[in-house]
Amino acid sequence: MQNKDEKQGNPLWEFSLKAYGKDQLAQNCLILQDEYALDVNLILLFVWTGLSGAKLTDESTETLIRHAKAWCETTIEPLRTIRRTLKNDIGAVTQMMSADFREDIKAIELAAEKIQQDMLMNVLVKLTAVNALEGDRKSVARRNLLTYLQIQQIKVDTQIRESFESILTISEQVFLSLQLAENENEEA
Repeated sequence: MQNKDEKQGNPLWEFSLKAYGKDQLAQNCLILQDEYALDVNLILLFVWTGLSGAKLTDESTETLIRHAKAWCETTIEPLRTIRRTLKNDIGAVTQMMSADFREDIKAIELAAEKIQQDMLMNVLVKLTAVNALEGDRKSVARRNLLTYLQIQQIKVDTQIRESFESILTISEQVFLSLQLAENENEEA
């Protein structure tokens, strides 16, 4: 018999798939990734932990960044570069000729993202966090994001502030809908 966690898998991954499926959230995450070199999986992790009621310490945040960076730089970023390069013709290989290959790379990149999230969850359970007040979880998620920026030495500008607020609003809706569905499943 499987325990509850085995049946559910990685709750961060489930949250991320649903949240990233919202166009506005995905667009804001990509802006933060492309313009500020922030890791989308870390953004989603820091939001999810905050909405779950955990304020990460600076030390815990640094540990998560360090672990994510190693995998991202060696695996995810090279795959992303290949995938993005294949959006164009490369010599005599047209975009149309490489379209199926590009989709294969996209699937492999997504698998690498899941591995990163699984690893982050394994690291997260060993780290220190402070429980947040029940009604203040969106603020805790915001604080987790701001700690990430501080450690990365990135100043908050209008673009970041607007992107964060959009991500937080959409994520909160997704998080609550997942909690509601989980509660309904438990009652059934």
